[in-house]
Amino acid sequence: MSPVPSSLDERFRSAAVASGLLDVAFDIFEDTPVGPLLVGITDHGVCRITFDPDPERFFRVYSESVRDLGTPVFAKSYFRTLMAEFGPSCSVLTITAADRPVSSVLSFYFRDEVLPYYGGGTAEARELAGNDFMYWELMRRSCEAGYRIFDFGRSKRGTGAFAFKEHWGFAPEPLYHEYVLRRTDRMPEVNPLNPKYRLFIALWRRLPLAVANRLGPLIVRNLG
Repeated sequence: MSPVPSSLDERFRSAAVASGLLDVAFDIFEDTPVGPLLVGITDHGVCRITFDPDPERFFRVYSESVRDLGTPVFAKSYFRTLMAEFGPSCSVLTITAADRPVSSVLSFYFRDEVLPYYGGGTAEARELAGNDFMYWELMRRSCEAGYRIFDFGRSKRGTGAFAFKEHWGFAPEPLYHEYVLRRTDRMPEVNPLNPKYRLFIALWRRLPLAVANRLGPLIVRNLG
């Protein structure tokens, strides 16, 4: 396994300082009982990063994140099934601050690629730059494990996710789809940018998390 090139590490640190995006001092501790450990020091305490054996902490973070975006969440059992089905080809990486999970991502591994497919962060993560810390550590560990491609997935132009990925330096590439339309001659616009979902999104953001997590799985099965 090869470590992250020093030039790439320096580029990341310099860009973070220049943009003010990453208000976190971090370093790698090599000699720990669990191997190399990335630890971040912030005004709010110590941030630590771990790989989780189950989706419990991931779901707490992810469900809050998508609720705040106005999006229904999948059932927790869905993520548990993914981890059981894909085994070592699937992982959950979680950032904690003061023992509270603030950012988490569920990723898939295929050949020489890593795909961070489901991810999110709490409101506290924005203060800690938790998502940047999380994705950087996922990239670093993937490089050390021999993966060459980091597939950041698809995002629509004009969304926060698109801007976040572009800010990281990823070059967008068009993604083409073919559809067979039934009983209509127009493409369905089932996405958050559709104005007709504006009221629903605004209301969903105000739901208590327990209510959103209960209703979400009943709704998402009918979307798409």
